Amino acid sequence: MELNYGDSVTIILTRVKDETGPTHWEVELIDSNYDGEMFGTSPSFGGALDMALDIVYEKDDGNWTSFDANRRNND
Repeated sequence: MELNYGDSVTIILTRVKDETGPTHWEVELIDSNYDGEMFGTSPSFGGALDMALDIVYEKDDGNWTSFDANRRNND
């Protein structure tokens, strides 16, 4: 059986800088279905990472992220 790695979400966290140094973080998410890109900004790395996860869970409605390889009857 061949494995398929095409079901993914790409999360890009960028530390934005100007001439004086870092200014903020930007979040960009792209899903493998190309349903669009999602964006956000945050003052901290932790906030940016939390925002990325919130975006995934909000868009997903709990279906995609609920998969657990430790359970026997997975979707």
